Amino acid sequence: MGKVRMCVWIDEDIYYSFKEWVMKKHRKVQGVMGEEVGRAILLLMNLESQENSEEALFKTVKPSRKYIDLLRWLYDKGQRDELITDTAIKQYIRFNLGVKSKSSIYSYYNFAKMFLVEEEKTEDKVTVFSVDIEKVEKYAKIHNIELEEPVRTTVKEPEPSKVTIRGFEVSLETTPKKTPNQSALAEIVMDLYQSGYSASEIANKLEALGLNISANRVLNIIRKELKNEFI
Repeated sequence: MGKVRMCVWIDEDIYYSFKEWVMKKHRKVQGVMGEEVGRAILLLMNLESQENSEEALFKTVKPSRKYIDLLRWLYDKGQRDELITDTAIKQYIRFNLGVKSKSSIYSYYNFAKMFLVEEEKTEDKVTVFSVDIEKVEKYAKIHNIELEEPVRTTVKEPEPSKVTIRGFEVSLETTPKKTPNQSALAEIVMDLYQSGYSASEIANKLEALGLNISANRVLNIIRKELKNEFI
């Protein structure tokens, strides 16, 4: 079968995200980029030729824990009839889900866009979306996702009254005997953040340990530490 040269213009972010994916898969780009573009085109054609192309697409995208968190966040916005911007979505993905690389952020953003309806583009080139609740519910049904986290009614085993975090003894019943300094606190926050916890989840975990740290402060710590990584 012969080959043809195809020259098209595509979104810059899509190009670099795809190129990075090809590099990770093949450890090279030259000689395999065209092959993967062809496979991507065939996959899309096969999906859209099916009777229910949207359902077929939803079935191919398997949800990880962070995808589920993002889906629930979108669902909550949709339930409140809130409009959200592309910038807000990317910030949530980066700071609340802990996704760092540009290509990964773009992948999560593309996942979110499956459930969004573009409402307008502002003069500042900011895209404003509404959430298609029906699509969110359809995807959740296919993958058996509970969109509202169930209330835990199971009886827990008694937990220890004290724990130790990086040398600091913290009581679960009272305030800690010694509050970690800023450096130690930052290490605790970043350990949890790099484990995939969102800012609000980190704040809740710290509160359970007797450390009254707001989600906003947690976000500020994360931003500062991420900024220091690039200095």
